[in-house]
Amino acid sequence: MSGRQIVRSFYSGVNEKILLFVFCSVFFCRSIQAQDPTAPPVKIGSVDEFYNTVRLSESQIKTRKIKKSIIPVTKDSVSALINLKKTIDGEEFIYGEVQDKEASSVTFSIADGKLSGYVVIPSDKKAFRYFSQKDEVFVEEEDINKVICIDFNKSSNAEKRALPVQAPPSGSAVYNLQSLAGATAVAYLDFDGQVVTGTRWNGGNTINALPGNFSETEVTNIWKMISEDFRAFNINITTNEAVFNAAPRGRRIRCIFTPTNTASPGAGGVAYVNSFRWTDDTPCWVFNSGTKGAGEAGSHEIGHTLGLSHDGRTSPKEDYYSGHGIWAPIMGVGYSKGLVQWSRGEYANANQTQDDISIISGTGNGFGFRTDEAGNTNATAKALILSQNGVVSENQNYGIITQRTDVDIYSFTTSGGTVALTINPSPAFPNLDIVATLKNEAGTTLATSNPTASATGSQTAPTSINGLYASFNINLTAGTYYLNIDGTGQGDPLTTGYSDYSSIGEYFISGTIPVAQTNQNPVVKITAPLNNTVFTAPATINVTATASDADGTISGVTFSGAGASVTDNISPYSTRWNNVAVGTYKIVANVRDNNGGVGTDTVTITVVPAVNQNPVVKITAPLNNTVFTAPATINVTATASDADGTIIGVSFSGAGVSVTDVTSPYSISWTDVAAGTYKIIANVRDDNGGIGTDTVIVTVVPLVNQNPVVAITSPINNASFNAPANITIAANASDADGTIAGVAFYNGSLLLGSDNTAPYTYTITGAAAGTYSLTAVATDNNGGKTTSSVITVKVENALTTGINGPSCLVAGQRYLFVLSPEASATNISWWTNAQATIEVDPLDKSKVYITYAANISSVNISAGVNYAVNPWYKQYDKILKVGGCPSAAMEAFAPEEIQEDSKEEILLSLKLYDLQGKEIAYNGELTLDVNKLSEYLDEGAYIVHGVTDHKVIKKKIVVMK
Repeated sequence: MSGRQIVRSFYSGVNEKILLFVFCSVFFCRSIQAQDPTAPPVKIGSVDEFYNTVRLSESQIKTRKIKKSIIPVTKDSVSALINLKKTIDGEEFIYGEVQDKEASSVTFSIADGKLSGYVVIPSDKKAFRYFSQKDEVFVEEEDINKVICIDFNKSSNAEKRALPVQAPPSGSAVYNLQSLAGATAVAYLDFDGQVVTGTRWNGGNTINALPGNFSETEVTNIWKMISEDFRAFNINITTNEAVFNAAPRGRRIRCIFTPTNTASPGAGGVAYVNSFRWTDDTPCWVFNSGTKGAGEAGSHEIGHTLGLSHDGRTSPKEDYYSGHGIWAPIMGVGYSKGLVQWSRGEYANANQTQDDISIISGTGNGFGFRTDEAGNTNATAKALILSQNGVVSENQNYGIITQRTDVDIYSFTTSGGTVALTINPSPAFPNLDIVATLKNEAGTTLATSNPTASATGSQTAPTSINGLYASFNINLTAGTYYLNIDGTGQGDPLTTGYSDYSSIGEYFISGTIPVAQTNQNPVVKITAPLNNTVFTAPATINVTATASDADGTISGVTFSGAGASVTDNISPYSTRWNNVAVGTYKIVANVRDNNGGVGTDTVTITVVPAVNQNPVVKITAPLNNTVFTAPATINVTATASDADGTIIGVSFSGAGVSVTDVTSPYSISWTDVAAGTYKIIANVRDDNGGIGTDTVIVTVVPLVNQNPVVAITSPINNASFNAPANITIAANASDADGTIAGVAFYNGSLLLGSDNTAPYTYTITGAAAGTYSLTAVATDNNGGKTTSSVITVKVENALTTGINGPSCLVAGQRYLFVLSPEASATNISWWTNAQATIEVDPLDKSKVYITYAANISSVNISAGVNYAVNPWYKQYDKILKVGGCPSAAMEAFAPEEIQEDSKEEILLSLKLYDLQGKEIAYNGELTLDVNKLSEYLDEGAYIVHGVTDHKVIKKKIVVMK
């Protein structure tokens, strides 16, 4: 089956997309059979049919479900493994490799229905080019040297290093070198390592290139060498990656300097021919170390990317010519020569006569030569730049010979004398051998300089070649002369010489030329005020200036402006203008030297009217966010000042009013301010109408009602009563911010009653035995309520026999005790075991009044009873406590005087209580004679509770004696 048939059969079974690179199948591991590079192209099918044989899908590439694409060549076919595909600006690229063929590549691209591509097998030195015409694909064998740089020798001068040189740090200045900043075309020298993927190297697979083993000095010198090789052209040789990224695709190339030689193992470098024009950013590579080896390889490989082929020889047959004498071609191998130039095959037995310079500058690469900086006729000559003393500096006088027809002409005028000029080529790895001619205005040649170029010893150093310069040391009469600079060759290119074909590059002119000495004018500089300074009227303007004279002395500096003119003869030079009115002024400083030379400097200043400074006001009280209680009185104070005038007054506004105070300290008082949030503003005005303001926020909150205060004054806590008891509850109540509306009395939660008039009391009548928890609740006129502390009292059943009376006494107060004896008592006697006054009721010995003199924690009161019958005698005892009893304040009340004519009634029951709830006296059936009752009582307030044959009596009385 022929290769064409193989392709056809594969077309019928594959309808998938492909990816990038291609590998040889196991049954195509042999070398490709002999081809004929001169044979005509072979048509292999339509564009769609062919492209579908090599196109795989993304998933097929990743999973390798389809491993091979059968690619026809002119007389055979290869099986290729597709590794990657990508699209750039609408153009689809496919990358792959031929199996078992080191560094092989398979690349196809298609755009707008047009296909192109290569199958390159360096190990077999075979290359096949694919192209389409009228929707048909053709393949032809091509000289591999016209496709890729193969077998490029490593430099024998490469440095041997035990350890790699550490790459310059990322911030180093060597990563920002540019030979022609701003040029569209860019060649980027990449020294710091690079991850390369999706290019025509390594079948499209990733290459992790290590940084190059170069110091900062080596990087700089490599850049200088390559820059000089491309000096004549409009291309920027740079080490700045950002510059490369900004350049358009198809007008840029990356050259990677690295020891990682995956792209071409064993070579000094490698590149695809014309890859500068490609849009997929396929780089070129340099694997050499050392300045000379890496620099020469860099120019060589970049030359390939621009379309150049190798310079070799036919006899002896070799792909790379290493040169002769001091000369070698860049596209050969120039590791051992000092003058390495572009070539057109002028040496003996050249294998090709390609015009390197024409190809580099041609339209295919999209850039040409640099603009010529000096004309090639006397009329267009460029004047040499001289100092006042006739010094020619190479920093100001330099140029470039761009091609063999370029002659740069410079003019100069001398006053007569010895003219010494030197024209040097590039100080590092020059390409230009200079011939210089000196002519007068008539065009007569006065002198020519063209030293013989030579080298001694190694030619690898940046300045290893002598004699490439030109120089003159000639005595000339006064007049104008022309210096002609051109590139030249030396000897016979067929033996040990070279032509002027590529004697191009940069040059620098230095020396001295006698010139007429003329007076140098002095120089003056106004140092203050600066130009366009603005002053405020009435202005004071201090003017200062410096003055100098290179060849004499200063006579003085005259200042003029603002209607005045002043001369200062002594340094430092200065003057002052006072009270300068509004306006724009030009201040001029004129200086004169001892030879009458003058100099001047001028600044413009403006004087503007004074701008009124606004006054400043500050509210000092109240502070911002102060809170007041309604109805509020707000005292507002403020300070005010004016830096350039006086205060007219301060106006305060807020809370619905506005008041002005014209006298410091500025203040106002607002009264009866209701609840709300107010913005208090202080506005100040000065005598020029300027205003200032300050603001604070205050809040007036409603008055919070204060609850009343209430306390039960009687009975005291823990008081005891005999059932059935009448317990009078008395309470004090007050309200700090209002009045008492009433007091309610409770036993626990049970409302007993209320009293709306002071003194506030309520009496529980006939209270049965038990414990009572008494509270008083006071209510004020705003509804505020307060509950008193709980007063606990006990009501006990009276003893049928025994001593009845209180158990806790207050020293100095008189208390009643009653004995309930058994029947048949004939006599009763009373005593106590503590100091006390005992008063036995003369009418009823069962009653006794006792007053203890002092507090005592435990005391007995005893009664001895004689009986007419058995048990004949019996003693009754009651244990008391004097002091430490709970107390309550007595509420005042209006006394009721005891009237002399009180009506006598039959008393059924009578009890007398003090205001602490203690029973003072008890009597049975007696005639209610109030006047007699008062005889037994001390002065004070009492509560009388009695039951007569007519009614129940409850009285508040006051006994006065």
